Amino acid sequence: MLRFRFRLERYLDIKRYRERQAELALAAATSRCVELQNRMADAKARMARELVERAAPGSLDLEQWKWSEVYRRHLADVYDASARDLVVREKERRQAQKVYLDATRERRVLDKVRERRERDYYHEAKRREARILDDVSQSGWVGRSREE
Repeated sequence: MLRFRFRLERYLDIKRYRERQAELALAAATSRCVELQNRMADAKARMARELVERAAPGSLDLEQWKWSEVYRRHLADVYDASARDLVVREKERRQAQKVYLDATRERRVLDKVRERRERDYYHEAKRREARILDDVSQSGWVGRSREE
């Protein structure tokens, strides 16, 4: 029996490659978003810790209070900048996700076409083989009956 050969195999390989590239782009975009979320959480935790330390009785003099406030403002700026950047990065991530889903859908459609054609090919090959075997067995039977 001959092996099935899908004529669009190279095209399917290209679709797989594009899907993999889209998946990597989505992973990179998601990584950037997670990094920004972690930076925001860290800044928020440091601001809270700074406020707790500042509120402790007798822990800071006026000069330390001033520098503590400067540090807290810096952390607030980091948080705000990260939040603005996160909005932009989330849009990029959603776009990358859309590209990935489209590439996956295209590859799956072609995979289903390939599977269907392969199934039909082997089904037809089995039918041909059964016909040949039937012909051979009938011709052998006819030959034996003439000899008798």
